[in-house]
Amino acid sequence: MDLLSVHIPKAAGNAVRRLLVETYGAGVRMLYHDFRPGVDFRREARRSGRVGVLHGHVPLDLLREAHPEARTMVWFRHPVDRLESYHFFWRRQPRHGNPNHDRYLDAGADPEMLAELLQNEVAGYLGATAVEDIDFVGVVERFSDDAERFERWLQDEGLPTRSWTGLRDRWARGLLRAEMRVAPVANRNRARGRLDPDVRARVEAILSDEMAIYERALQARAD
Repeated sequence: MDLLSVHIPKAAGNAVRRLLVETYGAGVRMLYHDFRPGVDFRREARRSGRVGVLHGHVPLDLLREAHPEARTMVWFRHPVDRLESYHFFWRRQPRHGNPNHDRYLDAGADPEMLAELLQNEVAGYLGATAVEDIDFVGVVERFSDDAERFERWLQDEGLPTRSWTGLRDRWARGLLRAEMRVAPVANRNRARGRLDPDVRARVEAILSDEMAIYERALQARAD
């Protein structure tokens, strides 16, 4: 396994997936645990087969336990912008079994209540891994620059460790490009709004721990 890529929700995970598929073709395996019951993601993460990258909503501890030899990558987004994206996306979504979504709707789609529900989400995805120990840290607000930096980092690390140029890989890249023509931005908020400045300030205070992680991510990116 070359790379473990954690997709923190609402932090450009689909754009990152596209970067990965362009390099790894069919060697990108998606793991999305979310709230689905009955899925043994430790077993799923251990299954490698013809895979070079694992990417999804799966905690980093679980992935590293399965593949300690692999490099790690996480992209971060400003916590208030991430929460804002959640809010304007989720408030238009029907109930689908996610308990946090249900609680949020039950509370009248209140963004401050949502911030309280999600205030430990990023820390949960990182687990015991410090931001400074992640091999590649990307920042959504610098996506274009960091996408180029990611390509240089791959070369510096000697990745990928094998060629991904077979028929399945070409098919995966072709499918990705077709998808991008139809929907250039996945999970886009079509009627994106902005939180009131006072609400943003209160949300930032609720997300103070995530703000501290984000500041560390900015520093790690700069180092």
